[in-house]
Amino acid sequence: VHQAIEEGNCCFGTIDTWLLFKLTKELFSDVTETSDMAYSVSDSDGVCFVPSFSGLQAPLNDPRACASLMGLKPSTTKSHLVRAILESVAFRNKQLYETMLRETHIPITQIR
Repeated sequence: VHQAIEEGNCCFGTIDTWLLFKLTKELFSDVTETSDMAYSVSDSDGVCFVPSFSGLQAPLNDPRACASLMGLKPSTTKSHLVRAILESVAFRNKQLYETMLRETHIPITQIR
């Protein structure tokens, strides 16, 4: 017996669009540079990005939430910003994974 659990995050496509069309000229010239930029710093130096362009879905379910970039200081570089944005994708996926486990009590053996 196979069971399926689905959680969605509608912000990742928006993040890509926002990065490519709004910040590209300021942060990088080609999206393939983002990995090298993120790895060029040891961490985000306290910069945090919340990817909630259309609210926050499960488990918070706050349709009024807005995307935000926090923790900026004079030492913040473009690489810190890019790393924080990329980390937000990983953190959001982890949050969704933990929500599915907590709410269903079904072991997740495969993610697609």
